[in-house]
Amino acid sequence: MKVLFLLFFTTSLVTMQYVVAEFHALQTEKAELAFIKKYNGSKKVSIKAYVIAAKMKQAEHTMNPIKKVQIFKRHKKELNQLIASNPTNIHARYMRLVIQEKTPSFIGYNAFIKEDKKILKKYFLQANKKVYLEKFIKKNTSL
Repeated sequence: MKVLFLLFFTTSLVTMQYVVAEFHALQTEKAELAFIKKYNGSKKVSIKAYVIAAKMKQAEHTMNPIKKVQIFKRHKKELNQLIASNPTNIHARYMRLVIQEKTPSFIGYNAFIKEDKKILKKYFLQANKKVYLEKFIKKNTSL
């Protein structure tokens, strides 16, 4: 029984690290769609944040500017609601910051940058932080 618990515990830790790395390795629309399909049913808030971010990236693959905005806004609302329901989830805050910083300013998705940075900076000070996540945050944001 202890072995099963340890295996489950270790697998769930490795899985989150793997999900983050897999998200950042996405290079094509096909890869993004496969990622979304693979993790879309997850109940984990952290994984949901990456799925929503991948869905937001789908806006880049349409030529229709109205459709781009519709896709982006729908999933922006979804991500903001996820964070409102789970305000301490570091992965969700990280994903929102990445998206806000990479979104052109004329889109107007920048209202939470200061708040998300503040929470992520606090995370860096925690003794129990995940080193892999800190590295991704520093690499992919202005922190």
